[in-house]
Amino acid sequence: MARHRWTPTGELRQRVRLQVPTSTLDSPGSVIVGWSTATVDEWAKVEPLSAAELNNAKTVETQATLKVTTKYNSTATGKHRWAWFDGATTRPLYIQGMPIDPMGLHRETVCFCVERDQ
Repeated sequence: MARHRWTPTGELRQRVRLQVPTSTLDSPGSVIVGWSTATVDEWAKVEPLSAAELNNAKTVETQATLKVTTKYNSTATGKHRWAWFDGATTRPLYIQGMPIDPMGLHRETVCFCVERDQ
């Protein structure tokens, strides 16, 4: 197994925002699920999974295709999603499973994500 190398700050070039699901009731009493901001915008590295990572992700019952790396974030869970500000568009990246702290040093958080329509 290869050792993990922490991601240099200069490689965190994309803007993301952690979002949490919210639910409200409309006038007939139906539940409407939306998303609200959980943290301030932060810098991240958003990249496709490598073949090895993709193979590992598939064994953990997920459809993850992207890896999002940020500075350490203890807030993120598998119930959250990242809003990825990709140019003029915002792309929702749903976190699959629990985010990991690859070195256990609270330096960075890695999330395996899948992109879906809002």
